[in-house]
Amino acid sequence: MKKKGFTLIESIVALFIFLIIVFISLDFYSFTIGINKKVGKDNSDIINATIALDFISDKIRTDKIQLINSMNKNRLEIFKTSDGGILYIKNGILRFNVDSQQIVPQIDYVLVEKKSEKLYKITITTSLNNKYTCFIGEAYEK
Repeated sequence: MKKKGFTLIESIVALFIFLIIVFISLDFYSFTIGINKKVGKDNSDIINATIALDFISDKIRTDKIQLINSMNKNRLEIFKTSDGGILYIKNGILRFNVDSQQIVPQIDYVLVEKKSEKLYKITITTSLNNKYTCFIGEAYEK
């Protein structure tokens, strides 16, 4: 007479195979979450750098600036505009004129260099230690 059902060995083997599939799925899931977090941080980093570059380039194009690029009162002052406003970094936040006017967070360092009469080089270092460089102006005078 044949008995219907599973033996103990068959049940253990099936459980073992099921657990292997579950662990592989969980490993893939945690890998995907880690990649998603890294991509999110990188994306945020690029957006912050772009906002900073846009703000700085707008000030350079529309106003006369006086380069400072030095530390003063616990802040890195970058340049001064013709109306007396100062672009600076304090506590990792790019600010303009007063502490309450925050442009963008997670910016560690900004260097603006005058390459010629109408050409500036902007280098931004973010909190993820990525560097972004941009040139503003005209390379050659005609």
